[in-house]
Amino acid sequence: MFTHKNQQFHRLHNKGSHTCKKTVFSALAVLCASCIMGCGEKAPAFAADGSTWDQNWTMLGSVLGVEELDNGFSILENPMVLAGDDMHYATWSTGEPTAYVNEDGEETDLYEAEIYCLAMGVQGDGTAEKTIADWMDAESETYQVQDISEQTINGQDYTLLTYTVDSESNPNNRGVTAFTIFGQYCITAEITCLEQYSGDEMSILTDFLTHCHYNADLSQQD
Repeated sequence: MFTHKNQQFHRLHNKGSHTCKKTVFSALAVLCASCIMGCGEKAPAFAADGSTWDQNWTMLGSVLGVEELDNGFSILENPMVLAGDDMHYATWSTGEPTAYVNEDGEETDLYEAEIYCLAMGVQGDGTAEKTIADWMDAESETYQVQDISEQTINGQDYTLLTYTVDSESNPNNRGVTAFTIFGQYCITAEITCLEQYSGDEMSILTDFLTHCHYNADLSQQD
């Protein structure tokens, strides 16, 4: 499992249910540690889709902002920096937490479903494309990928992987992960679901992506 490849990253996620989350997030710190660059936190004036930037959006660095969700998911965690100076993430959850003891004997909280979003700045020609390819390979090696599709949402192109989970150490049952590149940033968003969650994971994630707005200033870096 990729979860054990970077213990420092893993410890950052030992708050709440993050020890059970998507292993590609824990892998990326190892796969791309040399790619991280600095970034300021100042909010832009406009989003790349033409929207006026709202200071109330949940911000991932200065890369993107996420509108408040209206589907029962609420913000769970939004650290300013995950690792290095230009790696940012936020999580949303739905349902009441239940206690769960993971494979390391640590007690965490599980939610019926969680959404994770991570943005990481990279540098160098071709680095973003290689990073996304590495993340997708990690996904395919860890889970049973059921479908791969392409969607354009708010003008941003995404590759979406639908998967199921067959692991005694992972309590999640299924999920969908989206991957995209914006300027010099690699972005991934994912929904993970327990078996009892009755929502449609693809619809929930694509709705989440419609709430995501990218910094128009960074689009000039393409």
